[in-house]
Amino acid sequence: MTNDELSLMPRGHLSSGQRAWGKNESEIYSERHRTSIEAKDFAPEKLSQTWKKLTGRGPNRQVAEVAFESGQQQYLSAVAAWETAADAPETQAAFLKAVPDLEKAAERWPDSTIEEDALFMLGESHFFSNQYAKANKTYEQLVELYPATRYMDKVQSHRFAIAKYWLDVARETNVVSNPVNLTDEKYPINDWAGNGRRVLDRIRLDDPTGKLADDAAFLLGNALHEAHKYFEAAETFADLRNNYPGSPHQFQAHLMEFQSRLAMYDGKYYEGLPLKQAEEVLRLILRRFPNESAELKEELMEQAASIRNMLADRDMAMADFHINRGENLAARFYLENLMQEFPETDVAREARTKLQSLEGKPDEPAQVAGWLVDMFPEPKSTRPLIRSGALK
Repeated sequence: MTNDELSLMPRGHLSSGQRAWGKNESEIYSERHRTSIEAKDFAPEKLSQTWKKLTGRGPNRQVAEVAFESGQQQYLSAVAAWETAADAPETQAAFLKAVPDLEKAAERWPDSTIEEDALFMLGESHFFSNQYAKANKTYEQLVELYPATRYMDKVQSHRFAIAKYWLDVARETNVVSNPVNLTDEKYPINDWAGNGRRVLDRIRLDDPTGKLADDAAFLLGNALHEAHKYFEAAETFADLRNNYPGSPHQFQAHLMEFQSRLAMYDGKYYEGLPLKQAEEVLRLILRRFPNESAELKEELMEQAASIRNMLADRDMAMADFHINRGENLAARFYLENLMQEFPETDVAREARTKLQSLEGKPDEPAQVAGWLVDMFPEPKSTRPLIRSGALK
């Protein structure tokens, strides 16, 4: 990474926050700048900030500026050290040396370029000292407070790197052997893969038109599929397919959505919608990517035939269910539909044989203990609204 990539970008206008123009447009009012204590400050969610005000650690621009100047100088010194000895312990120590002042600067003058710049450098300091969990937390705070921050591209690239690292380590490591992490600051406390997926999801939601939005969606979909979360994976790939038409991941996203929807199917006794959705995605693949899918055409055709057979098996299972109950009218419906919709399958020939065996059989099973049923009055819901002959 070059010095230019690491350096601070030029200052610009304030990005976000609870701000409003005052009478003088050169002055900005922020509720977060208020130093007075009011009744609303004793709400549970505000007690932490109220305590800081009471102990003299409330908003103070002068204190923030002094801390920022010191923290920035230390940060830039660490960047210079990183260029010559990136992996040296002294370089990591130099980044960590900037942390206290940057934290103070961000805390003491919120809703300002001081806070925005300090949070960015603070996140970078944690990142380059291999404290990835803290770095991600700081990046998330920056993006939440300043959703239009000029540091967005850099922040997203580092969050993406962190998420991918956590996913890779989780894949290569026996999760049972490290259920809780309390010592290594490169990782979250637990569930490294889950945290990696969460960060990727936040990347695409925080900056849906950003450079890494489609990359984050694709990596997230793969991670979800790998974790056997097939529904979430399929929906993630569908989101990429629909919202990022120019993405280089389009072909692979179609393929992975197809595989995820196939994996969602639980068998012929369950809902068949995933199979129908998979079949539709397969049609899209063949229509939109004729060149890319040419090498996979034989395999895709086999899977298409498999889907047709599974859908036919599902209709046959429903027909058998009704046959066993003596509900021959319903059984005929499924058998006839199977023969019409899937005539090319082996199951269709079996359906034709079963349909012939139902000829002459009653539509519904004989009523057991009919005399007992006749003793009860006819339910009102089954009576005609108008009695026979009433209109004569």
